[in-house]
Amino acid sequence: MLSAYRFTTEANLDIQRICRDLGGLTPAATDALMAKIDETCGLLAQHPLMGRARPQLGEGLRSFPVGKYLVF
Repeated sequence: MLSAYRFTTEANLDIQRICRDLGGLTPAATDALMAKIDETCGLLAQHPLMGRARPQLGEGLRSFPVGKYLVF
């Protein structure tokens, strides 16, 4: 069963910034990172209790690393 997820406006802006900051990388490297973020989000949608609890940032909030970035 696939679980759906969506990016908030803020998350979309962060992704745009990440892509801009990765401008020095090859398009393939940027695409690979974006694919990994997408894959991780799909996994987290299916298993929402994965990752590190972040109660100091918000009730029920968790984070999960993707390379040097965190998905919340």
